[in-house]
Amino acid sequence: MDREIQKELKKWKEAPSRYPLLLRGARQVGKTYSIQKLGESFESFEMINFEAQPEASACFETLHPLEIIQKLELLTKRPIRPSKTLLFLDEIQSCPKAIVALRYFKEKMPDLHIIGGGSLLEFALISGKFSFPVGRVQFIYLHPLSFKEFYIALNGKETLPPLEHISLEQPPSEALHHAYTQRIKEYFLIGGMPAVVQNFKEHLSFLEPSRIQDLLLATYRADFGKYATEAEQKYLRILFEAVPYQVGKQFQYSAVNPDIKSRELKIALEQLQHAGLVHVIHCTSASGIPLAAQIKQKKFKTLFVDIGLVQRSLEVAPIQVRSATSKIPLRSV
Repeated sequence: MDREIQKELKKWKEAPSRYPLLLRGARQVGKTYSIQKLGESFESFEMINFEAQPEASACFETLHPLEIIQKLELLTKRPIRPSKTLLFLDEIQSCPKAIVALRYFKEKMPDLHIIGGGSLLEFALISGKFSFPVGRVQFIYLHPLSFKEFYIALNGKETLPPLEHISLEQPPSEALHHAYTQRIKEYFLIGGMPAVVQNFKEHLSFLEPSRIQDLLLATYRADFGKYATEAEQKYLRILFEAVPYQVGKQFQYSAVNPDIKSRELKIALEQLQHAGLVHVIHCTSASGIPLAAQIKQKKFKTLFVDIGLVQRSLEVAPIQVRSATSKIPLRSV
C-alpha cells in the first residue's frame, strides 16, 4: 500500500542533519510496515522488537552508541553500519533506556538512521520515569489510511490525478462522481486499518473484513491490562464501548453512565487518548488567534481511531450505509 507517511520518511532519510525518529500511533495502523518499506531503500535493515526479544534490553545498559551497536551486532549476528543500515527499535516503550539513548545517537553517531516505535509508546513518554531526550528526537504520527490512501489501495495510483483536481469550480463528471461515491460508501464500512483494507481489496466482501475488525477491537480491549490497573480497566471497557455512540456530537459523561463519577471516566478517556484509540476535539469560540486561547476544556467531541471500527462497534449493516449515502447530491464531492 502507498502511504503518505512514506514521503515524510524519505525526507527524514535524506535530510543532511537528521534526528533519531520516534514513530507514534495506535496499534495496527501500519507503523512496522511503513518502516519495513523504508528499509528496502537501505543496504540493510535491522529490526529489534523488545517484546519478542527482551534480551535486547541488556544492550542499552550503556548510553554509548558504539557500545550499543557492538552489542546489537552480537545479538543479530549482522553488521550495523552508519549511512547504510536502518535500525528499527520496535515496541521501544518496553525498554525506556533505549528511548534515553536516542539523544546520544544524535550527538555521537548522527550518520546512523535509527527509528523507534511502539503501540503504547505514549504511556512511556508520559510516565516521568526517565529523562526524555527533548530536542534530540523527531516525532511522526501515523493514523489509519485516509480516504485518498484507501482509494489508491483499491484503484491504483494512476487513477488519482482526476481526484486531485476536483473542486467546487471543477466538479467531477457523473461517471467519476459515481465511482468516488461508491468508494466513499465502502470506506465508511471498511475504514483505514491496513489489514482490513488489504482483505477487502483481495476479496471485495464485507464479511471477512468485519471479522478482522472484531479481532482488532478485541486486541484493543486486551491491551487495557498493559496500561491500566484492574479497577481502571472497568471504566476503560465502559468508555470504549460508549464513545462510538457519541461520535459527531458533544461528549457527555452522563450519557456514558449516569451512575459513574465523571472523574473516573475522565481518567479512562485520557488513557484511551494516550493509546491512540480516541481523539478529543475541543470547542473554541474562534474569536481570535490563536484558536487555542479560546478553548473550552469541558466542551468537546470525541473521534474514534477509525471510521470502519466505529461502524463495526455500532453493528451497522452494509445495507444501511449504502442506503444513507445514496442521497448524496451529485455536486457535493
